[in-house]
Amino acid sequence: MTNQLRDWIKAHANDDPLKLRLKYGGDSEKEFAILQIECRRKAASKLSDTLRCEAFEFPTALSAEQCTSDMLAGYHALLIEDGVRVLDMTFGLGIDAFHLARKASVVDGVEISPEVAEAGQHNAAALGADNVMVICGDSMEVLGSLAPDSFDVIFIDPARRGDAGQRLYALSDCRPDVTALLPRMLEVAPKVIVKASPMIDLSQCMRELPGCSNIYCIGTRAECKEVVAVVERGYTGESVITAVTMSRDDVSEFSFRAGEEFPKPQCEGAVAGQFLYEPWPAVMKSGGMPAIAAAFPSLRKLHPNTHLFVSRERIDGFPGDRFVIDRVNPYASHVIKDYARRKEAAEFGIRNFPIAAQTVVKRLGLIQKGPRRLFAVTSVNGPELILCSPDNC
Repeated sequence: MTNQLRDWIKAHANDDPLKLRLKYGGDSEKEFAILQIECRRKAASKLSDTLRCEAFEFPTALSAEQCTSDMLAGYHALLIEDGVRVLDMTFGLGIDAFHLARKASVVDGVEISPEVAEAGQHNAAALGADNVMVICGDSMEVLGSLAPDSFDVIFIDPARRGDAGQRLYALSDCRPDVTALLPRMLEVAPKVIVKASPMIDLSQCMRELPGCSNIYCIGTRAECKEVVAVVERGYTGESVITAVTMSRDDVSEFSFRAGEEFPKPQCEGAVAGQFLYEPWPAVMKSGGMPAIAAAFPSLRKLHPNTHLFVSRERIDGFPGDRFVIDRVNPYASHVIKDYARRKEAAEFGIRNFPIAAQTVVKRLGLIQKGPRRLFAVTSVNGPELILCSPDNC
């Protein structure tokens, strides 16, 4: 990309790409520039670090849609040691590889598309990642050609879309099939890091990946983004499961060992004036509710199958959001009518409740906007509505 074209992209960054295409259709250079404008706009929030580099190029529109965010790639880099040799078997746009390269001595990335591989090598140079080399080829063929211990770490993010565009969750359904390749991968490197769907079943993941030492459920306060498994040659112990919740300013981690026995949590109904705790999505995905109850013994669950907690005193350090309970009501007709009459405004959450969320919202006439939160739950007292305010202390 020339400096002149880069200036053109900056000058038209806020223009309508459709109008630009109508005006400059047939001009291959301008069409490439318009693609950059579209991709930079789509990826602006998740690649805020990478896109400080004005020379960074997107080879395809799909690259911007499917790439890892800088925030997640930065966490992946924490899973490797300084100075290691890394093979990235699914290079793509290279965001993971570029972050890994900040700690690794060398990163070799394999990309089957010549166009994407060429862009990857260009971007490595533009970012100053001179320890990254992009190999254009089939990752399984490259893996088969390598001598034992050629690398210290293999990173792989298998494609999770089928031929018809359907989403795939099981590792054995994704491409390449990590479960089939794992023995060979562990010959080439003693550590394998596998990025998987946030919908994957953790028990199945541990069964399919013998030697899995760690599983990371990684997300934000709004959603679980991915599951990452670390497999180590010769490891025979139980997997450590870590729920990771990330924001721009902070990283929260909560860990426990798979298979560890915990006492059953004690249960208690909610009362106005108490504190209510909602685990973050990655914590929910980890299945660590018994571990949380053991780590915070003064917490009480609302119900054995309702993953919300309450306490009389404020508890710090909980891996989730904390609220002050304003009102607790049974889910009864007179309460429903009262809510509809008040036209309450609150974000809505539902946990272990016998009625569909959209039905409850419609019956209550709820205006779904913050800052308060209304939970429809089953507690030890039966179906209830719990209205809360954020506890910002």
